Amino acid sequence: MSIFYLDEHTSCHYYNKTGENSFKYFEAKAGDSYNGKINNHYIVFLLKGSVNLSCNEFEMKLSSGEMLFIHRNTLLKYLTLEESEFVIAVFENVTNLCTKTALSQLLDAKKTVKYEIKPFIIKDRLLIFLEPLAIYLKDGAKCSQLHDIKLQELFWVFRAYYSKEELASFLYTIIGISHNFRDKVLNNYTHATTVQELADRCGISLGSFKKQFAAEFGEAPYSWMQKRMVSVIKYRLADNDLPLKHIIDELHFSSLPQLVRFCKKYLGQTPGEIRKQMKSRNSDNQDIEGSQ
Repeated sequence: MSIFYLDEHTSCHYYNKTGENSFKYFEAKAGDSYNGKINNHYIVFLLKGSVNLSCNEFEMKLSSGEMLFIHRNTLLKYLTLEESEFVIAVFENVTNLCTKTALSQLLDAKKTVKYEIKPFIIKDRLLIFLEPLAIYLKDGAKCSQLHDIKLQELFWVFRAYYSKEELASFLYTIIGISHNFRDKVLNNYTHATTVQELADRCGISLGSFKKQFAAEFGEAPYSWMQKRMVSVIKYRLADNDLPLKHIIDELHFSSLPQLVRFCKKYLGQTPGEIRKQMKSRNSDNQDIEGSQ
């Protein structure tokens, strides 16, 4: 069934308007792939099929009936293993699960879980929400008002049918004391090479920035930034065809020797050794999959 009076919908100010919240539906064939950085938060719902994913340094397989939260500025790579069907929620900012419950109320639960990017099960009540939404999207429902309402409904479903511990683990990176401060950091850290530069980009004095950062992220900003850099380096080194000069330029290293020193200090190996180890591990995994 198609949407009635489509011309009236398409002429509406809210139709297909580029907004901060939207849902997308798409189908992919076996072998379809993507490699790039995402600029908004994604929640990927896999309704059918299976896909291999790499999110920064985390590698995993997403199967039918599973979902994954991917934070903005994540380096994402995927390869579909079979014909697959996706619904994706795209959003910039969410501060509440519902009118009564803010994300910050999950802070206590967050302290009890470990951060890792991993798939979660799509529970039956969430699937009941997703299936008609997929139909609307396939029919071309691009009204931004509808998408805003559905995003609110999605987070209500999360609040109603997932435990606080499950939500704290799933939405770990966007749960904090000060949403505005956390958002400033996450929007700017990829463009800063020093703590001072990141503080300047956030419009906060260095001393105040360090105090707020420690309260919000639970560690010193320098340590946190080094971990982010390690994550990007590991992701980039996994691409054997990517020249090391690209990594040097992207992460503002002054030279190849500086990159080598950094890798040996934080990863225990040179870039070449890391690539060799990754290539060997991938080859072993392919042999295991081929024997099954």
